[in-house]
Amino acid sequence: MRAHATAACMRLIGSTSPRPRSALIRRAALLLGLALLMTASGAQAATLTVSGFGDPKSPPACTPGNCTLRAAIALANSDGGSDTIQIPAGEYKLNAAAGGQLSIAASMTLAGAGARVTTIRAATNSQIFVVSAGTVALDDLTLTGAEVEQEGGAVQAEGEGKTSLTIERDIVTNNHLLGDHDGGGIHTREGELVPVLIDSSTVSGNSAHGGGGVDGSGPFRVVNSTITGNHVVDAGAAMEVERTTLINDTISGNECEGVEFGGEGCGGGVRFLEELPPPLVAISSAQDTIIAGNRDTKGNVDNCLGRVTNLGPNLENGTECEFSIQGSPLLGPLTDNGGPTPTMLPGAGSPAIEAGTNETCAKQDQRGGARPAPGGGQCDIGAVEVNSLADLAIAGQASAASVTLGGGIDYTLTATNLGPDPALSATVENVLPAGATFVKATTAAGSCTGSTTLTCELGTLAPGASVAVNVSATLGLAGTATDVASVHAPATDTSPADNQTSILATVLAPVIVAPNVLLAPVLSHLSISPARFRVGSAPTAVTASVRTPRGTTIGFTLNERARVRIVLQRKLSGRRRGRLCLAPSTRGRHQQGPRCTRVVVVGTLTRTGALGANRVAFSGRVGSHALSTGSYVATLTAEVTGAPSSVPARAGFTIVGR
Repeated sequence: MRAHATAACMRLIGSTSPRPRSALIRRAALLLGLALLMTASGAQAATLTVSGFGDPKSPPACTPGNCTLRAAIALANSDGGSDTIQIPAGEYKLNAAAGGQLSIAASMTLAGAGARVTTIRAATNSQIFVVSAGTVALDDLTLTGAEVEQEGGAVQAEGEGKTSLTIERDIVTNNHLLGDHDGGGIHTREGELVPVLIDSSTVSGNSAHGGGGVDGSGPFRVVNSTITGNHVVDAGAAMEVERTTLINDTISGNECEGVEFGGEGCGGGVRFLEELPPPLVAISSAQDTIIAGNRDTKGNVDNCLGRVTNLGPNLENGTECEFSIQGSPLLGPLTDNGGPTPTMLPGAGSPAIEAGTNETCAKQDQRGGARPAPGGGQCDIGAVEVNSLADLAIAGQASAASVTLGGGIDYTLTATNLGPDPALSATVENVLPAGATFVKATTAAGSCTGSTTLTCELGTLAPGASVAVNVSATLGLAGTATDVASVHAPATDTSPADNQTSILATVLAPVIVAPNVLLAPVLSHLSISPARFRVGSAPTAVTASVRTPRGTTIGFTLNERARVRIVLQRKLSGRRRGRLCLAPSTRGRHQQGPRCTRVVVVGTLTRTGALGANRVAFSGRVGSHALSTGSYVATLTAEVTGAPSSVPARAGFTIVGR
């Protein structure tokens, strides 16, 4: 960020043409007014969904089911609302013939499906985004591939007093500026104050003349972000900025050539530009941040150029930043350590671990993990809290779907660590159904204690590993028995929704039989699903359809093995004559009684049912005869030789023509 580099250098050493402090005050007030104005204005917001990866030269207007990314932005620019544009996973390659960069001139949010799976790739010789107005958010995206001779490779923000920008959970990588241009990744127009928030994002592998990763006048607020592997010909490889607040960031592995600085002292990490008149005043600050491992091309440690206010414990491996902690942060490589974007994890013994301040550190780290780590003391310095991330899940299965009262049942509980880190001190907790009696519990790892409420200590569960817990019990209350199992560990769980499962079983009441008396079987839980269907092509055919399905399934539960008689009756209109509902006669309407509904038997099916739940496929045919369209009633009766028939159970269904 220069006007050009010579002017920026003059500010650092004491320019005779300073920017008046009154101008800064006026600009700060203007930015506050902009935020209030953007909150109060705008039509009703809409949600637009991108439906294709192409970028045609003349895209059609955005309509549901037919909307390119460029067309969605054009609509959001013009409809007056603060729209959200949903961008499904995939790669979106911009087309130079369609206009190259995507121009945003109104408030909107572009929401990808995740930065690892949603990529916007620059067109030939084009930037990716130029933001000139509105409150704009670019979330969950990878922005890459710009190779252009302009300021700002991935994102150029401009429009003082009318623009603000948020970059959240993004990956800004491999964007390169040609010639004497600044801001390989993110850039705000020279001399304009455009608020930019960079949160939980990674800016890596970008290059420019100055400000390889981020460049501009700010104000920038960078939180929980990693800036690494950026390169500049001049100064400020990671950032060349004014009015910048750094909170829990990791800035490492960037390199400057320093062509205007003799090849050294060029801000391989961050070049903090200052305001005049003398004495030089720092207008940027850092807290709980790592700026270390940056260098010039001569191999010298080169983390900071210019003054930065040290608001909290910060870490560098040199002295030029004047941070309170010096030493190597022992960072690992940029990789997938869990979370939405790649990070650099401090290794064991790093001086960054538990060296931060809980009162000032961000509440979560770049991966979404809690700060401080569960069981930890202080927050860690940098973008990543050294805390295990483990996506634990549990699944359960019962040995039987139904059990007689007082009968035994076995539950198999399987705990799995989906990673990315080991889950230390993993435990499974199981709560037996009401009225159940605990028999035993076994597991291949660890041990279990308790009875109706059981706790199994599994120890360390490696990424990708699963451990089974087997629980045996007897069930003592009739009805639905619900067993509840859950898995826990001190690690931060990135997806807690699958940490608990419920396992259901039906407990059947006992059959009390008098001496030499056979009781009637019990048929219950009758269902017909779907209740509206077309006739199938075979006597028992049940097939899916994009329209109304063919055939249905009759479900029921028996308390013992029995023969089941299914009587099919069709509902027909009739006329009441006395207490009877009869078929309408051919006489005139005035000679007939009130309307009524009568039922006519159209067929009978017989099936053998097993103890417990049963399912019978019914195509809508009796033999080879297809039932006509209309409404029907199915009456089911269970029969056992020598015993009374069960109480009939009835359910209705409808046969349709299409």
